[in-house]
Amino acid sequence: LRRSYIYCSQKRVRVFSAFNNSDPEHTDKLFSEINHLHTTYKICRPFGSNAVVIATISRVLKAAIVCKGVLIEWITVKGFDETLDPEDLWTESRYEVFRKVQDHAHSAMLHFFSPTLPDLAVKSYMTWLNSYSKLFLEPCKRCSKYVSNGLPPTWRDLRTLEPFHEECRNC
Repeated sequence: LRRSYIYCSQKRVRVFSAFNNSDPEHTDKLFSEINHLHTTYKICRPFGSNAVVIATISRVLKAAIVCKGVLIEWITVKGFDETLDPEDLWTESRYEVFRKVQDHAHSAMLHFFSPTLPDLAVKSYMTWLNSYSKLFLEPCKRCSKYVSNGLPPTWRDLRTLEPFHEECRNC
């Protein structure tokens, strides 16, 4: 039995875009197109064709973004003064504020995941990550405080990019 009166006998063509695209030139081109005012990118490939992008955001933090093709697989966030080697991507920052930012970056990575539009997903994610360029300069939008419980507002809203403290974002 058909669920509709109009039956399409043709099978849908499966769009298989850059979901599994492991073309290194495509990844390099994508990150060269992303230009934020306070962010610099360095791409290396210590694991073969998969890219590790080291993003330095406004002398505030460094982020190592591990990409499989164009999709973001993992992110490590550390302070600007900490070393971030592509061979040592799984050690956490010694600062609590950057460990919180890394947790939020993992949540945002899942939010912006889109296998059908991977280029747009990466660009949106990098715009969100670039909102941390004023991590220590912007107050929380809810309580208007710069520091709460010893931390600056580490959460950035996924749509508006406004800063919030951990306890203020759910209020």
